[in-house]
Amino acid sequence: MRCYYDGHMVITVAGFKGGVGKSTTAIHLAGYLSESASVVLVDDDLNESALSSSEGLPYPVIKNTELREYARNNAPEHLILDTAASSDVDRLQALADECDLLILPTSPDGLALRALFRTASALEGYSYKVLLTICPPRPSRDAEDAREMLTANNLPLFQNQIRRAVAFQRAVLEGVLVRDVSDSKAMVAWLDYVRVGDEIAKEVK
Repeated sequence: MRCYYDGHMVITVAGFKGGVGKSTTAIHLAGYLSESASVVLVDDDLNESALSSSEGLPYPVIKNTELREYARNNAPEHLILDTAASSDVDRLQALADECDLLILPTSPDGLALRALFRTASALEGYSYKVLLTICPPRPSRDAEDAREMLTANNLPLFQNQIRRAVAFQRAVLEGVLVRDVSDSKAMVAWLDYVRVGDEIAKEVK
């Protein structure tokens, strides 16, 4: 894997479509990594979704414009980049070139999957991994059907996926990780990202 941030691991979360859990994924993977290493989350979204939800997070969140100055005085082991939804192919390919792992979140609904296939087409020849997010509980088969479709089209997928949970919305409102929300299903939701984080940890060793 290549890395362009002072020898440390860079994970970028990107995609053509908004509303598929990009910021939630960046925030929680940073939370997972912060349990064993120093992390900074860089918010490169004009909406500043990550920054606006950062009051109680266990790591710093900065704007992309602040990264150069931040890096002069700090050397975090991991950098997580949360990007805005964009169909700019050149930018997407540049992001893929400049990170160790590019994550493309997608919910299992038709519009999101259509955007995901367009994103994947723009990244032909580049390395990335798809993460299914906002997956409805059984008896819905939306997540299973989406996984089968993505696998049939040879898109690289995380083995684990992220469930749909109200606790994630509460976490955003409270500016904390979902594990810190007072909700009976919060820890189960957090464990979804722990499992995805474990997959990443195995890949980068």
